[in-house]
Amino acid sequence: MMKFIQTAPTGSDETAPYYVVLDKPYLFGELVAEILTQNEWGYIRFCGTLIEYRGSSVKNIRGDLLKLPVKQVKASGGWGNMNYYVE
Repeated sequence: MMKFIQTAPTGSDETAPYYVVLDKPYLFGELVAEILTQNEWGYIRFCGTLIEYRGSSVKNIRGDLLKLPVKQVKASGGWGNMNYYVE
């Protein structure tokens, strides 16, 4: 499960940056599965790769990334659009 902590004020476009707190250690594939439950759309940036997602589907994801551990997650967005920055 993810918890979002807003790290700066909401901008004029009604979006905001967030630090994402994870409830346990995640592999990247597990994190993607969790993101897809949020009914959002946007991009996930991980290991120099930009991955597009919408609702419960994801495009252009490399299988070799799925088993890599996640160290930290940040996000930015609002109004159904959320972009994730994963280390």
